[in-house]
Amino acid sequence: MNERMDNGIIKLPYEIDSDSEYKKAFVKCMDKYMSWAVNFLERNEGFTKYLSEDEKDGIIKAIVTDGGIIKNCIKLYCSGDIVSASLRIKRLLARIIEEDKGTGFIKSDLDKNYCSRMSANYPFLYGEENKRYIERLLEHDLTFFRARTDYFLDYKEMYHIPLDKRDLVGTERFSVPGIPCFYMGSSIYDIWLEMGRPAYSDFNVSAIKLTESGKKLQILNLTANPYLLFGVNNISGNEDEIENNVSLVRALLRIYPLVIATSIRNKSPRGKFRSDYIISHLIMMSIKDLGIDGVAYLSKRIENHGEDYAMPQLVNIALPAFEESKINKKYGTICEKIEITRAANYEEFLSLELGAGERNDKASYFAKTFVEPGYHNIANGIVVSGRYVDYHDTGFYRFENHVCSMKFHELTNS
Repeated sequence: MNERMDNGIIKLPYEIDSDSEYKKAFVKCMDKYMSWAVNFLERNEGFTKYLSEDEKDGIIKAIVTDGGIIKNCIKLYCSGDIVSASLRIKRLLARIIEEDKGTGFIKSDLDKNYCSRMSANYPFLYGEENKRYIERLLEHDLTFFRARTDYFLDYKEMYHIPLDKRDLVGTERFSVPGIPCFYMGSSIYDIWLEMGRPAYSDFNVSAIKLTESGKKLQILNLTANPYLLFGVNNISGNEDEIENNVSLVRALLRIYPLVIATSIRNKSPRGKFRSDYIISHLIMMSIKDLGIDGVAYLSKRIENHGEDYAMPQLVNIALPAFEESKINKKYGTICEKIEITRAANYEEFLSLELGAGERNDKASYFAKTFVEPGYHNIANGIVVSGRYVDYHDTGFYRFENHVCSMKFHELTNS
C-alpha cells in the first residue's frame, strides 16, 4: 500500500498492490478520515465554530454510519447479493442529497456544478474584491475533451460505444458492463493521463460543448477533497451567509466516505474483477432512480501530491447511455445534449508552425476564464514529473485552444 499523509488525512488516490488489499485499505482510510474529521470539528475554527456540539456529534455519527454502510455493501456485493448492495447505496445517496438541498454541492446542473464552475455558484464564500473573478468563472461556456488512439474523420466515432455493440462494453471504474458510457475530461492533459499517456502520434482529441439541455444534466459531484474543506472553512466570505457556509462544510464531510471508496486504485493490471470498482458500479446502478445523469470525480492517475492541483484540470465526468436517442438509435440521449468536433491529432498539431495570433488564441473555457498565467493562482497549476507547472505554458493548453476553435457538430440521424 502506498500511504501519503497530509494534515492527518490520507491523500487520494490511495494505491494498493493487489485486489485482496481493497477492504483493508478502505477501513484504514476511513479510520484516518474519522480521526481527522473529529479533530477538524473539535478545533472549533472557521465556520465549524458555529456548529453546536449536538450538530458536530450528529455529523460524526452520520460519517460512522455511512462508512459502515459502504463496508457492508462491499461485503454484500462480494457474497453475490448485488441487489441489496445497490439498494443500500441508493438509499445512502438519497439521504446525503436530501440533506444537501441548500447548497447543491452534491447534486446539481452540470453548468452550475462545483466540478465545472468551482466555487462560482457559492458567492457567499468570497468578498467583494473577488467579484470579477467570480464573473469570469460564470460568463463563458464550458468545454470538455474526449480522446481515442484510433484516428477517424467522422466525429460520430468520438461518441460512446454504439448501443448495438453493447458486447464491447467492458469494466471501467464508472462503467457497468453492457452499459455504454460517455467519458469526458476537463482538460486534454487529464484525458491523456486517463488513457495511460499514449504516444502523441496516437492521441486524437475532440472538444465538447454542452447544448442548453446538456447544461441541465444532473451531476453527482464526487470531487470533494480535504483541501476544499480547509479552504471553505477558513475563507473570509460574507458573515451574513454563515448557514450556507456551515451547510457546505457539512455536505463535504458527508460525501467524503464515498469519495474514499471510489478513490482506492489497484496498481496491478491482473485480473478481470476489481474490488476498487465495486462502489463506483453500485453508484452507477443507482443514479437513474435518483434523477442523476452522470458522476464527476477527480482523476485517479494523479501523481504524488498532485491532488492539491487537481481542480480544475483533472476532473472526469462519466455519463451512462441508459436511453437511446430518438435522433439516432445507435447512441444514447447524452449525445443529443452535446456538440463535438472531429478529432485532431496531437503530434500533427505540435508539428505546426503557429502564428503569433493562433498561439495567443483563447477558445477553451480554461483559457477564457483563467486569463492570468502565474504561480499565484493555484487553479493554473498541474504537477508534471514531480514539479509544479503553469498550465498555460504547456502544449496541452495550446492544443485545447486549437481543438476548441474547430467546428462543433450536433448528433444527426445519418
